[in-house]
Amino acid sequence: MQKFDGYENIQVSEGSTKLPAGGYKCIIKQVKIEAWSNGKQGESLVLAFDILEGEYKDHFKKQFDSQTQNKKWPGTYRTEAPSNASSDKSKEMFKRLITAIERSNPGFNWDWDENKLKGKKVGFVFGEVERKKQDGSGTYMWTEPRWPRSLDTVLEADIPAPKMLQGNNSSAPLTSVAGTPVASWTPNVPVDDDDDMPF
Repeated sequence: MQKFDGYENIQVSEGSTKLPAGGYKCIIKQVKIEAWSNGKQGESLVLAFDILEGEYKDHFKKQFDSQTQNKKWPGTYRTEAPSNASSDKSKEMFKRLITAIERSNPGFNWDWDENKLKGKKVGFVFGEVERKKQDGSGTYMWTEPRWPRSLDTVLEADIPAPKMLQGNNSSAPLTSVAGTPVASWTPNVPVDDDDDMPF
């Protein structure tokens, strides 16, 4: 075998740990509005977040720090930033997110300034999703945030059934998550150190 140029300079990661399905208390690290790239008119509200406490605290920061090339923050939640022309379903999904954030942050009231969401706490319920491998050799299961919940209800949330490709729905029963409580989050901790965190 012939050695190729630059072999010694290539940095590799050991892969990432899959987050188990269930409810997690989270903190919003960055917020942005992103125009849709599918040719349609509209925008998404994109939240970059991390796990706030428990066994998986700072899960996405650890994944981000282990990346060696094309670093991208792995913990994101996207929802339509609705307009008057948006569907009722899109408006409901948006209000569900905002309500979960308001209930998780006593004294916070949404005033339509998305930048004020940075540093706020919120719960997310994660579920498994079947994805195709990039090389086309098969599929694998991954977890992603399915919906927001308030901090006081997220740990008892039902775990959603896995989303399978090609309509292969799982018949697995729903269960509840108890979570692993640890020292609570201190609101005085600055969150400004992630200003340049890429999504």
